[in-house]
Amino acid sequence: MKFDLSSVPNGAVVDNATVQLCVSYSSEGGGTQLDACSCSNISWTEMTLTYSNMPTHNTTPIDSILAGGVWYSWSIGHTIRNALNNNTKAVTIILSKPRSSSSPNSINFYSKESPNYSPKLTIHWSEVLS
Repeated sequence: MKFDLSSVPNGAVVDNATVQLCVSYSSEGGGTQLDACSCSNISWTEMTLTYSNMPTHNTTPIDSILAGGVWYSWSIGHTIRNALNNNTKAVTIILSKPRSSSSPNSINFYSKESPNYSPKLTIHWSEVLS
């Protein structure tokens, strides 16, 4: 997923940030780990991205959750702070199961085309430094 950060004012001090996704279908039972990982590549587009050309990403999770429920939330404040500190106006987040996961089940999330359930990035900042 790629999120635009251009609405965050220059000099904003980010207190926290979360990305939230709503499940549209799941064959997962509770307890399956889902990792949110950072990716420095923001040059891809939705229309050209495929499995074979997907960007590489950091395999160390930013945050991990256990599957279960309808809305999932990952804390990604550190990644947002890093992007803004590097004057990057977008961020890519990759969701994955750990390689050690043997579960063949799947989870589908609503896309941006579903306004009431679309992925959400929420950023809270306390001040804007000049």
